[in-house]
Amino acid sequence: METPVIQENINRLKGEVSEYSTGTNYFSNSIFERFYKSSIIKAYIIVPIVVLLFLCYIRPDFVKDDSVNDVGDVVRVLSYKKVLIYWVIISVVLMVGIFGYNYKVGNLDN
Repeated sequence: METPVIQENINRLKGEVSEYSTGTNYFSNSIFERFYKSSIIKAYIIVPIVVLLFLCYIRPDFVKDDSVNDVGDVVRVLSYKKVLIYWVIISVVLMVGIFGYNYKVGNLDN
């Protein structure tokens, strides 16, 4: 078959199917186009900032290292390397969860 014949068949089939379809066509745009058009994009900016502020302000034990001060005492100090590692891990996990929830629920069109 030649290309124009295939294109004619595709257009004919689209016309037949469109009679039975109702509602929004979620497959007309790619998932990434709908993602960038949505208002949920703000959550993907706010979540990492909140996680970073939480890690720096609360300073949980898992982001601290043992250090010896001038007197010889062992003190727990904030490790910026651990803060960076945990910030990336926690932010990615939360953002994947938000994306999965919104993809499943269909809130990407907001």
